[in-house]
Amino acid sequence: AKKKSKPLSSVKMHNNLLDEGKAIAALASQEASLYEKMYPLLRWLRTNIQNKDGVELKAAAADFVGISLEKEADVELKPSLKKRTAGAMSVKRKKSAVESASTSSSNSRPCTLCLMGGHNRTNCQRSKEIGTRLTKQKYADKMKLLKQLDEQVSYCDRQEVVPMSIIGLQVLGCVQIGLGNTVLCKCHVVERGCRLRDSDPSWFSIDLINTWSGNGSSSSHNIWIKE
Repeated sequence: AKKKSKPLSSVKMHNNLLDEGKAIAALASQEASLYEKMYPLLRWLRTNIQNKDGVELKAAAADFVGISLEKEADVELKPSLKKRTAGAMSVKRKKSAVESASTSSSNSRPCTLCLMGGHNRTNCQRSKEIGTRLTKQKYADKMKLLKQLDEQVSYCDRQEVVPMSIIGLQVLGCVQIGLGNTVLCKCHVVERGCRLRDSDPSWFSIDLINTWSGNGSSSSHNIWIKE
């Protein structure tokens, strides 16, 4: 014996009707002629949806497909022979403002400094804790105003290269050695994740820092000043 199918719940019926309504709206909104046919029909259907004998519904359907009905004609409206296959609609639906906001680039991409989500490098809190990150626009002015340190340093104390696999340097201040032609900067190393390396500061020449950071234009070699 054939199993009787369970009656559809109100939620299921609502969702089925909603899907069909969306499909109709997507198709009918593409051409004015389709819209002129479909809109009056849908209003007629909505107005007469509770009519028990279905006379108005049959008349509306007949008018839509272009046939005439005589009075008291016995016409049966059969379901469509076309079956919708599995899969999404061919016409993409318009996303709501909430969906668009939740998938924006600022939320989906991590910060390039601390590698955390929900913000970008401009308003990164860890970056602000390290100091003022120098951009190209303010690099030259800020580097001229570095704090002068009272420390005994020789030219031999400088590092000849910047360590690899780091994202930046935190400049604490500088000293001038010799006749003042050489400026060495005392720096902490900033590692990936925007964290200070657990080690003593190192000395780098200001020329090396300028070259390595591209005078503040590099996005991967960053300079912070501890003010």
